Amino acid sequence: MVVKLDASLQGVIHDVASQLRVGSSITLQSADEGRVSCTDVDGRIVGYLGLEQLQTLPLSVGGGEVRSLRKQQGVLSEVLVRFTDAPAQTAAPVGPQAKPAQASYEQSSTRLGRKRLERLVASDDLRSTLGDKRLQAAIQTIDGAADREKALEAALRTDPDFTQFCDKVLATLSTAA
Repeated sequence: MVVKLDASLQGVIHDVASQLRVGSSITLQSADEGRVSCTDVDGRIVGYLGLEQLQTLPLSVGGGEVRSLRKQQGVLSEVLVRFTDAPAQTAAPVGPQAKPAQASYEQSSTRLGRKRLERLVASDDLRSTLGDKRLQAAIQTIDGAADREKALEAALRTDPDFTQFCDKVLATLSTAA
């Protein structure tokens, strides 16, 4: 069983953290002053994890992946990282020389390709639906939940407007295949 912990980094170093993207790797470093340094792939400190958060992780955890980056008034305010005891995956090279990576089943089924993402962005119907403040609040509730999967399942069971929005997203994606 894979152990997961979603934790918000403390003492975020904005110059470094502003260069992160969702999916960026984060590595745990040495402990000092009641906290553990969290670094990016270049070894630069991004922020810190409190020892009280670290105590809930097994010793095999050496890092995690950025789950979300939140901004308030255009300034990065939170870096949420999912730490797991699963083996880390090596990042694929980026740029014109990069060869297409062989995606695992999980990655291929949960990550959108460029064509599908562009299809979502181009959908006037989805953009219009996303203007609904109640739908925005539902999405923010799911995104901010400690267990996003359970929050998503609950919203799908109890919120017909959210379910309708998800159906529109899936319909848009199926036409982009």
